[in-house]
Amino acid sequence: MLPVSVIVLSHNRIDEIQKNLPPLAEQTHQIELVVVDNASTDGSREFLSHLKQKYPEMILVLSDNNLNVAGGRNTGFSKTLREFIVALDDDTSITIDTLKTVPEAFDRYPHAGILAFKVCHATTGELQNNLGDHPIAVANFHGAAFAIRKDLFDRIGNLDELCSFGAEEFDFSVRAHAAGYETIYLPEVIVYHNSFQRPGSAGADRREKWIYNYVRVLYKHFPRKFAGLYSARFLFNAMRSGKIVYGFSFAVGLMRYAYRGRRDGISMHAELPNRTIHFYANSGLRPEYGNVPINFSKSLVGKFRRLMNKMFV
Repeated sequence: MLPVSVIVLSHNRIDEIQKNLPPLAEQTHQIELVVVDNASTDGSREFLSHLKQKYPEMILVLSDNNLNVAGGRNTGFSKTLREFIVALDDDTSITIDTLKTVPEAFDRYPHAGILAFKVCHATTGELQNNLGDHPIAVANFHGAAFAIRKDLFDRIGNLDELCSFGAEEFDFSVRAHAAGYETIYLPEVIVYHNSFQRPGSAGADRREKWIYNYVRVLYKHFPRKFAGLYSARFLFNAMRSGKIVYGFSFAVGLMRYAYRGRRDGISMHAELPNRTIHFYANSGLRPEYGNVPINFSKSLVGKFRRLMNKMFV
């Protein structure tokens, strides 16, 4: 029996859970499996209930409300009993052999509170978190699949449930570092994530939440000038891509969400240790969060920075 709990968060992706969950359920004699369904309406709940009947060791939580990403994962975390937790999206696949490597990896890196896996697209094979070919301390983990020491929650608390979509990984990694733990990327631990861009209003809503949450988390943790520079980079890139997909008015509207994130982050700000600020200020950090200059003309960068300084700093 492995000292590993696996949490899968499910929401309206029945095709994915039909592929990815049965192989995990078949291993409940080795792992503890917890599945949290976030109020799905596509038949996922019925499928999961049937799977639970077949594999009664599986722990199933059918939420009547969408708890969002952080809330759903926290619900799953609260059900676990084993020493290490692997959290997965419903569109992520992992093998039992990969899960067996988790305890040994934590033993190998005793200062790691979180393990970040190499995430590849399930169809194209494209690498979704290009963090190099060697184990390295990174800024945060990819939310599709990661591992946590269970006792880390006793030290720093749960995921930030205000992160309805995006930034919960970043926030948790920052808090872990402040408590003396590292997030270690392990390129030899590979999972497959069948991600896709949500079209229409769902995709637009995710972009707005993403901007709000990342800006809020930056101002929640970091000094204002530091947070302002990083927020400017986030917003610049989001506005550029948002204009291409949704048009100019949508791109400009993202500034409102950034402003709200700044306001709310400042209201809950708490100082970080200097070593954590120094770690995240490193221009070689992977992934970088704004400390690398925007790759455009100097005049454009200057104008944009002046605008962002008025807004953010």
